[in-house]
Amino acid sequence: LKMNINCSEIHVTPEDKVRHFVDLPDDILFTIFSYCSAQTLCRLCRTCSRLKDLASRDCVWTKESSNYRLMVFPGYVTCKGSPRQNSAQRRKRKILLKDRCRIAKNWETKIVKDTQVVKHKTKLMPWARLHGQKLYVSNAVNINCYDIFNDSTVKEDISNRISGCNYDVTKFVVNDDVIVSGFREGRIIVFDTVSKEKRFEYSFDECGDTQAVAVYNDTVVAGYQDGSVKVLNTKKYDSSGVVTINNCSNGASISNRVWSVATAPDGSEKEWTEPFDTELSSIQSDGNNVMLTGTFQYGMTRLWDKRLNDPVQ
Repeated sequence: LKMNINCSEIHVTPEDKVRHFVDLPDDILFTIFSYCSAQTLCRLCRTCSRLKDLASRDCVWTKESSNYRLMVFPGYVTCKGSPRQNSAQRRKRKILLKDRCRIAKNWETKIVKDTQVVKHKTKLMPWARLHGQKLYVSNAVNINCYDIFNDSTVKEDISNRISGCNYDVTKFVVNDDVIVSGFREGRIIVFDTVSKEKRFEYSFDECGDTQAVAVYNDTVVAGYQDGSVKVLNTKKYDSSGVVTINNCSNGASISNRVWSVATAPDGSEKEWTEPFDTELSSIQSDGNNVMLTGTFQYGMTRLWDKRLNDPVQ
């Protein structure tokens, strides 16, 4: 028996068409996702936008999350946006359970590693300096000292704690003999590293907070909030041992050993301009022709050659 079938006469309804996997209803896809591993779910997220949206929902990752030690993210977090945007303009979103599982997995596999060495209750950015096997960390009005062991652990040495001012510590430097610390309200105090007693104390209230400090033998250099720089001779106790440079443009006496190298009598010896006109956070030199600068806004480190006007990279 032969039957001649004309395919054009067969009427196929949309319900009779073969469905693709992505066309399945959401509840069926969620059931299938429940049998998938984390690796399979991540691969499904890379196929199309619909599967990515469905496979990224918290209900899919609830079972998988029991295998990880999840970090707690209270409430909503602010997305990283443009530095020009304020906190109100940046979009806020909730951390997905999928992302929390990913972060936990990275911690377990050591892809992301962090070690908390010292924790303070004071909500201030600490300033730290490493000197030999001792770590000095500022904490409000004190400078705490920690002994460093071979296994990279630290223990506070309370006997070497330095305190002697009622103002918060801003910056400090450590050498073999003294610790020179800057404080709020223009205070500068030189401490003995052995006895922890004050050697000298200077106060420049009109200049604002002490923003930077450095020491060279018997000379202390300090930068202040109003843009002035003061060069202090610790061998002289009166104001005759203080040289002030306003905005680093006025000339200093060329007889001063430190500033005869850094400045000319009629102003700065040489200037370099940051291309993006951003505020500098730090500067360091090897003492020859290499100089590194860091910026606040973009966290960028720039390499300079002092013989050139433009940065190297």
